[in-house]
Amino acid sequence: MPFKYDFLKLSELGQYRKGTYFGFANAFVWMIGLGTPMVLLCEKLGASTTQVGLIYAAVFLLLPVQLASTALLPILGFRRQILWAWGIRGFFLIVPVTIVYWAPEQPPDWGLTLFIASIFGFCFFRAIGATAMLPWMFDILPERIRGRYFATDALVVGLAGVLTLLLSSVLFYLLSPYNAFRVLFSLTLIAAVVSLGFLRNLPDGRRPVVIPLRHFFSRAPKLCFRPSHYRRFLRLQVAYGIAGYAFTPFSVYYLKTALDYSQSYILALMALQFVGMFGAALVIKEWIDRLGSKPFFVLSNLATIAFQIYWLLIILFPGRLEMALPLIYLLVGFAVSSFQTATNQYLSHVCRPSERTLSVTLFSAVVGFIGGLASTGWGMVLKDSESGLISTHRFLIYFALAIALQLVLLNGYMKIKSAPSSEEAMPRQGMLVRPFRYLVTFINMVEPPARPRSGASDKSG
Repeated sequence: MPFKYDFLKLSELGQYRKGTYFGFANAFVWMIGLGTPMVLLCEKLGASTTQVGLIYAAVFLLLPVQLASTALLPILGFRRQILWAWGIRGFFLIVPVTIVYWAPEQPPDWGLTLFIASIFGFCFFRAIGATAMLPWMFDILPERIRGRYFATDALVVGLAGVLTLLLSSVLFYLLSPYNAFRVLFSLTLIAAVVSLGFLRNLPDGRRPVVIPLRHFFSRAPKLCFRPSHYRRFLRLQVAYGIAGYAFTPFSVYYLKTALDYSQSYILALMALQFVGMFGAALVIKEWIDRLGSKPFFVLSNLATIAFQIYWLLIILFPGRLEMALPLIYLLVGFAVSSFQTATNQYLSHVCRPSERTLSVTLFSAVVGFIGGLASTGWGMVLKDSESGLISTHRFLIYFALAIALQLVLLNGYMKIKSAPSSEEAMPRQGMLVRPFRYLVTFINMVEPPARPRSGASDKSG
């Protein structure tokens, strides 16, 4: 059976329900500490576009650490590695908490520098722990509930993510900016501690067998450069990441600095985006197994071109079209959800079953790292030389280039072959609330547990 959104009741999860509780608590950590509230705090501290691009890309730029830290798993084991890495991760949240309680009216440069350094420290230890999370769950979960566990986890994490955005929006509406930041980042620190408490109650897995890094580096050039459906798809996704990953941080930054919208309104727009993503996912899941990925890549491209044209127009004609922003962010949610669901399905098809772990890891690492570099580069390009804010002229050029790139991608996706869902479709936890970052959860070099043969033949992509 293809991977479905069949949910489990908490009573059916038994001891594994603590993993779902962890997912709920941990969503507050990264939705605030690495999401839109983080970008808004950067702006409050006087960040330039270069600094916003750099801090948003931290997760992607540290993907080599996530890949390399797989080598620690046979030594430390799953649970021990996650607990110590993410325990240290939580200490870096003390920095933003301290900054927002200090609340300087004229933030010094070193305050912003310290904040950026704390985010990179957070992401460094996040990467070490993240490499163990998914293979640990695969190892300890009974196969009969594994698919439904991940579906339930996806629902719980998604609800927590939307709740986080709505709570953030209400706090900024009711409180002063720094008071709202105090509540949010204090909540993040508390959630980081509580989430680790849930993980301690999960059983440890077996010491994993990992693919040697030397094998990864010997196979990577062949997978990347030898003609195949995998290589073609990798190139399409890299091209998308060059412009697509930068949209979220710089659109938020532009709404605040150029259009002077309140933090509350911006966070409400982000919540609408996720509502659009959830709505689209509920519809798409019923059709993608029948139609394959191709129609949804095309729909996503067309929707992306539409909202990018809208952004071009509001930059060209400020003050005239902004009333449509709520509808546009619903459209953004539809476009992103279609794209990520199609990516999830098609990636399973183009990876050979015999080296699925290596292929998915390579794909996620290459796309994520180049997308992170691109976001950092766009931050430098978009920076106004005098104010340090976004240059309206350059932001206009960004969208013009992004639209041109989407037209090229549309032609590329029209040429791929749709395929039925794989029996080994990847779990989708977190996909709807971290649409681009969710792929990095697949970066590990752990061989999956052996499955009993059912007589079904493997499909090679």
